[in-house]
Amino acid sequence: MSGTFDLFHVGHLNSLRRAKEQCDYLIVGVHPNASHKGKKTFISFQERLDIIASISYVDKAVESFPEDSDA
Repeated sequence: MSGTFDLFHVGHLNSLRRAKEQCDYLIVGVHPNASHKGKKTFISFQERLDIIASISYVDKAVESFPEDSDA
């Protein structure tokens, strides 16, 4: 699963929970910016990565690559 996860909210949390229900080990890619959406992020990449990594449903958080969005 991958996403920008800027301004984290309960919808993000629900998506992560549902993703974890479908697998044994959940790796989440965090986009370094939102340029693929034509938007600006408000929270730094490192802080967003740390937030995602701290969620109990997530086994590993990594930097996402542009081709992750294409998939």
